Amino acid sequence: MICSLLEFNREKKDELDKICAPFLRYFDLTTFNYLRFYEDGGIFRLSNRLEWTEKYFEKKLYVGNNFYHEHFATLTKQRISQCYLWPRDQHSSLLEALYEFDIWNGITIYVKHDSFVENWGFASKRSKVNVPEIFLNNKSDLFKFIFLFKECLGKEIALYSKDNNKLLNTGVPLIDFKEENRQNKNEKSLNINIKKYFINPTTYLTKREVEVLYYLSLGKTIKECARGIIKDGKPLSPRTVEHYVNNLKSRLGCISKYDLIEAFKKSLLGQLDVGEFVAFSK
Repeated sequence: MICSLLEFNREKKDELDKICAPFLRYFDLTTFNYLRFYEDGGIFRLSNRLEWTEKYFEKKLYVGNNFYHEHFATLTKQRISQCYLWPRDQHSSLLEALYEFDIWNGITIYVKHDSFVENWGFASKRSKVNVPEIFLNNKSDLFKFIFLFKECLGKEIALYSKDNNKLLNTGVPLIDFKEENRQNKNEKSLNINIKKYFINPTTYLTKREVEVLYYLSLGKTIKECARGIIKDGKPLSPRTVEHYVNNLKSRLGCISKYDLIEAFKKSLLGQLDVGEFVAFSK
């Protein structure tokens, strides 16, 4: 429902500005968009640019637009997450509307979950052409921002999104990739043949510990990690994953799960995507 979601954006504007402003100002960015795309075609959307959001709703730019759905086909077939640089030489109603508000040079991060795809979008003015370099050189800061956003608004967004009547309707259902996801995760888990991976000269991780950290680094919950890791043909239990996490925090001297994820991301395996991860570990 347009009115309901637009009101949610208006209500959360001040809170979102407090979360976004330091990050955007530091990197000279102007725009942050967060979207969730559900299998039935529903969309949740939140942006720090209220005037752009109003235009998005007014023109119904979410209806019949293949700009996002073209990416999902690649995402579901190849990997759990990926980055996408906005094209400068492509025309679509969505991009042209963005340009009207001087929103250019964007980068979008997609993260695939069991029943929806998350979309994190960042952009700046037309003159700011080095946005991709900013993110390549400051990935740690980007992940910290995403973590902060989830900590502050994640529960409210999840609760709001439970009511399908409050979401936008694209009229184009997403690809049903649930079964494909499960199959791909199982295959990737079975192909990871690491026995010992030394994260520093004296401390090593086992295959299972690497798998747990890898899925956590993608933003997966404990339950999602458990479903993605297969042992003897069955997924691990959430309690087992919790045990791995607590043991890893103790061994690596990390206080929180966030510290643990950061330590992993700074290691070599933490810099690899799904395909590289599997290839590297064979």
